[in-house]
Amino acid sequence: MKTHNGEYQSFEPDQEIKAFILQQVQDLENGFGGFGNLAVFVEKEEVVSTENKEVLDDSFAVTFVVEPDNLNLKVRAEGKDIYTATIAAKEEVKKRMS
Repeated sequence: MKTHNGEYQSFEPDQEIKAFILQQVQDLENGFGGFGNLAVFVEKEEVVSTENKEVLDDSFAVTFVVEPDNLNLKVRAEGKDIYTATIAAKEEVKKRMS
């Protein structure tokens, strides 16, 4: 039997993932230079076996919070793969700022 813990927890990605996220942030900055403050939040949810507490599956959520000129834009993307979730969040920010 498996259970969803039902909530995402703050997650500290490894250096490779941090570098990838930074690359995506730089891509946003290059496309929309000087758009104000940008924060990125990474969270992880685990599906855990109720029998032996083994992690069966992971989901990730990546949230970009952009604050350009009196606009507070918060975009969250979720997925099984942290890279795909990061790209989805970045693309949604680009779409909304266009």
